[in-house]
Amino acid sequence: IKFGSPELFSEIIFIDNSIEENKTNLFNPQESIDLLRENGYNAKLINGDDLTKSFQVIKNTPWRDQQLLKLLISKEVHSDNYLLLDAKNLFIRSLSVSDFIKKEKLVTFEFSCPPALRKWLEASCEYIGTEVPKNWVCMPTATPYMVKKSIANEILDSPDFVKKFYGNTNLTEFFIYYAFLKNKNKIDEIYTYEKQFYATFFTTYPDTPDA
Repeated sequence: IKFGSPELFSEIIFIDNSIEENKTNLFNPQESIDLLRENGYNAKLINGDDLTKSFQVIKNTPWRDQQLLKLLISKEVHSDNYLLLDAKNLFIRSLSVSDFIKKEKLVTFEFSCPPALRKWLEASCEYIGTEVPKNWVCMPTATPYMVKKSIANEILDSPDFVKKFYGNTNLTEFFIYYAFLKNKNKIDEIYTYEKQFYATFFTTYPDTPDA
């Protein structure tokens, strides 16, 4: 609310994928939806279980479900592109369209895949049928992430994708998406490479509302 505007986002969709036994009082998605609506945003809440069921997805583990939901949501959004955010993402300055779209292309940046992640990149490229990128340089693997709706839909509509995705834990949503774009020669058509526009900090999960 502080750093965005209703004009910047045509709609905001919260996906609640929390596990019942892990739910706490630290965060109530509906309260956030209500607050956004009070400030003029078009916002709605979707239960992760309802979304997976609507696409006849057999739930797997929370981690794998979260990955798949990042693609499944493409069937719910009404815009040509959508911005993926995780609950951990925090804006610290005012936003504009140019943060995410420049010269009618989606903003991304070059990501040097570290050795620890390369088996997932290799597996995803092999699944799609494209070569591993030279020098292991690809697109990022974390949110914020701009997604082309039509590309996500094509991936989901490929034969037995969900079954194959759940059957091979070396496949990840962002590497699959990148490999698909690469195989279709769509990266330069859809994306523009800019400087990395976010920082990632790792910490422990807060155990009190004050934290």
